[in-house]
Amino acid sequence: MSLQSSEFKHIVIDPSGLAYISGTTMKVRELVLEYKSYGWTAEQLFKQHPDLTMSQIHAALAYYFDHSALLDSEIQQDLASIERLGVVGLDPAAKKKLDQFRQS
Repeated sequence: MSLQSSEFKHIVIDPSGLAYISGTTMKVRELVLEYKSYGWTAEQLFKQHPDLTMSQIHAALAYYFDHSALLDSEIQQDLASIERLGVVGLDPAAKKKLDQFRQS
């Protein structure tokens, strides 16, 4: 897969337009979902993802703030797909946060 650099140092874009944290397989929207669903700070995200640097986390969040409408739409589509598939076993607290996210 060919990745293009973005205007953000630690963010790359794949051919379909998805933003990834460079040097990883993590999509920016995955990190953003944790940020929004759990209300985690950059420091808390770092504790959950010690394989990422603080610079990568801050770049992902900055990318999100500059592209929030697009990423929020992608996250909504992901959540709708999960519901269609009937995925079970989601932590009740996480489900509550995701429901709150959907309503925002």
